[in-house]
Amino acid sequence: MSLDQNCVNTIRCLAADVVQNAESGHPGAPMGLAPLGHILWTRIMNFNPADTSWPNRDRYIQSNGHSSVLLYILLHLSGSGCSMDDLQHYRQLLCRTPGHPEAGLLPGVEGLPRVNPHGRYFLAFPPSHDGPLGQGVGNSVGMAIAQAHLAARFNVEHFPVFDHYIYAVCSDGDMMEGISHEAASVAGHLRLNRLVWIYDNNGHTIDGPTSLTYSDDIVARFQSYGWHTQIVEDGDRDLSAIQRALENVRLVPNRPHFISLRTTIGYGSSKAGSEKTHGTPLGEEDLAETKRRLGMDPSHRFVVPNAVREVYASILEKGRTKQAAWQAMLSQYSAQFPDKFRELERLMHNELPPDWEAALPSENPEEKPQGTRKMSGIVLEALFPALSGLIGGSADLAESTGIKRNGSFQNNPVNRLIHFGVREHVMMAICNGISSYRVGLIPFASTFLIFAGYCLPSVRLAALSSLRVLFIFSHDSVGLGGDGPTHQPIEMLETLRSIPKMVVIRPCSLNETVGAYRWALMRPNQPTSFIFSRQNVKYVSETSRDISRGAYILRDTGGNPDIILVGTGSEVPLCVDAARSLEPGLHTRVISAPALNLFDKQPQEYKRSLFPLGVPVLSVEASCCHGWASYSHAHVGVDSFGLSAPGEEVLKFLGFTVDNVVAKAHRLHQWYQTHPVPTLFDEPFGEMRATENIPATTGTCTSVTNPEPAAPMGAGVS
Repeated sequence: MSLDQNCVNTIRCLAADVVQNAESGHPGAPMGLAPLGHILWTRIMNFNPADTSWPNRDRYIQSNGHSSVLLYILLHLSGSGCSMDDLQHYRQLLCRTPGHPEAGLLPGVEGLPRVNPHGRYFLAFPPSHDGPLGQGVGNSVGMAIAQAHLAARFNVEHFPVFDHYIYAVCSDGDMMEGISHEAASVAGHLRLNRLVWIYDNNGHTIDGPTSLTYSDDIVARFQSYGWHTQIVEDGDRDLSAIQRALENVRLVPNRPHFISLRTTIGYGSSKAGSEKTHGTPLGEEDLAETKRRLGMDPSHRFVVPNAVREVYASILEKGRTKQAAWQAMLSQYSAQFPDKFRELERLMHNELPPDWEAALPSENPEEKPQGTRKMSGIVLEALFPALSGLIGGSADLAESTGIKRNGSFQNNPVNRLIHFGVREHVMMAICNGISSYRVGLIPFASTFLIFAGYCLPSVRLAALSSLRVLFIFSHDSVGLGGDGPTHQPIEMLETLRSIPKMVVIRPCSLNETVGAYRWALMRPNQPTSFIFSRQNVKYVSETSRDISRGAYILRDTGGNPDIILVGTGSEVPLCVDAARSLEPGLHTRVISAPALNLFDKQPQEYKRSLFPLGVPVLSVEASCCHGWASYSHAHVGVDSFGLSAPGEEVLKFLGFTVDNVVAKAHRLHQWYQTHPVPTLFDEPFGEMRATENIPATTGTCTSVTNPEPAAPMGAGVS
């Protein structure tokens, strides 16, 4: 057996061992992809296992996350922080090797540092951004955009500061998912020549042969996208052909690269070429027979021969040499191009310019009412020149979402405005990839709020991976009007708020919009969803730029209030007008709550300072009532689909008027004159939560969208 074949068979047997030991997982694809992994990591990729933050390292993305065992084994062999103990605890509780790679658990899984839900802190490094099939290839396009942009800005003759490649391994499942079509189309259109997708063409998914579900000519598809394509007929044994294909990508400029690698799922097993190796351990008998067939000792588990160790140990030496040469080049670069180097250094350290906040605009009380989406556009336009790391665009909605800057990335990659086209899902995945690139770029993506449902997996993964991405959603309610209920997002606000670690901010003014962007930009490990209106919003004086506590008192008549009105975004002026009508008969407090996720994290003392015990609370938001039970005793909201009509007429019909809010406030106050007011934000068990089987207590929420509720206020009907 040759040394290369010994390495490949070691990877195959380790993959089978890992899955068998866990009694769960996917051995088939890692066994089939072992030759590719070996050639790619030992002969093609440039990276340094000793410094996992080297900016010019090649990126490796395991988009077919069911093949995560292959990634973990390669990380282990190359000395990138995955121990044998990690392999032996694959898929176990609190392990660093979960069923699908997660950024932040291992120094070898691409993404930013993050703290896992159980408080264990891990550092992150390169390869892989994973999740539902298709996410990895979407991320890879974002990384390739980041590489192309930074190369255009900082590379000069004889100084290739950014000249690395992005390799993404993908599967039949990736090819079927719609997001891969979006991603491939964008990459081909932008001619991202440092992007390489390797397609594990093993012809099987969970249900069986792919002939059951599709008959696409995959190579022709990628040719139509403008990709350079190659086919490796024997990805099981022909290591030379694999290496030639990977080396050939360097010979073809101005196009992304697609390699169709024909492999056998579960190679070496008696079940090879069958879906039975896709998501099930081989079994003890077949595992032993597989090892005999591959020339390994069936009586031993988790074995790495010394000769294989030596091959992979050479990666460290080569990586150190490559990085040292790059550092020496960068030292000369700093002397010859000091201005460029200072800017590059700031980006590499993920620092904002010291004077960037001076660019933030100020409110003008004389301005006419306008949609908060326009306020967002004002802030972005002001920030764009001040923040050279800000990069992004919209899904064919630049005008509607307030982004108007000239200079497209398509025309010149030095530009920072990206035209994503009507591709909401991959737009968000691309921005995740740009953030994962980890060289100081701050991606933003903009579309209508209703389309959050199209791209929710990407938005969720940004939160899971602690990525700083600015998700900008406009047309936030039934107030958008004539496009009708298909475009009026009733449930999306609550959907976004329910995502752990996602902060959702719905500003009511330019001040709050400025505060929202300021808060988000200063948090490098935090995704933020901004929610903006299409309809005009009245100017409200004394709004705050400090939204860091999530909610604050906007208006108060003094003393203990009789009733509290709380609103977000475009409904805050409605609350202010209703409060004026309620006074002087009722002492009324108005609270603006642009970021309920942030308010949730505030100490009890602060919550009580806004919402005193015994005071009824009426919330007003042109969205679903679900979720407001934690903050109010009754709610003016929308628990049905919207209507097609001018926005003002729809809002009036659904009860978003001063008269209706005043009437509901009076009825709420009267009801609680003779009934105890339920306690909000009660935490009788301190920091203990429902996850510890401790019952949670909340107030009672009554939907008061309809003019005449079916039961008395506060009776618990919603």
